[in-house]
Amino acid sequence: MQEEGPETGPKDGPPAGGGSRLPPPVLVIEGAGMSALVVGCSRRGVPVLLPFAAVTGPVLERLRPPAVAFDLFGLEADASEVLARLSELNYRGRVFALTPPLPRPAMVQGELRAQFPRLRFRLVAVPQMQRPGGMPPADKGKG
Repeated sequence: MQEEGPETGPKDGPPAGGGSRLPPPVLVIEGAGMSALVVGCSRRGVPVLLPFAAVTGPVLERLRPPAVAFDLFGLEADASEVLARLSELNYRGRVFALTPPLPRPAMVQGELRAQFPRLRFRLVAVPQMQRPGGMPPADKGKG
């Protein structure tokens, strides 16, 4: 049985009999802003890109990702839908929603955390991401 870590689930260690083990994969739910994330994930684990529909209990059990990342404004599912699915599946790793700069990111993050208090959720602003149509520019003095 593997030892549970405080933040990422089972701790990685060498497999029985020696040898080395790759870091666990980072699950990336497909979306328009994910290409930059996939490049940046390589230090934490090999990114696994999946459509939202493929995020199921058996998939999470098999992959055991220490982190899941997705677009806040995804085409297939928005943050509330992704967080609801992860909550229903009792996911315990870290959860990151990538977003273009927002006018009030702390408010958005707070609302989502209040809806899904068991998830370790965080917004990550990515200036290079495209804003959804009609979204006002970020107010740099607020947060």
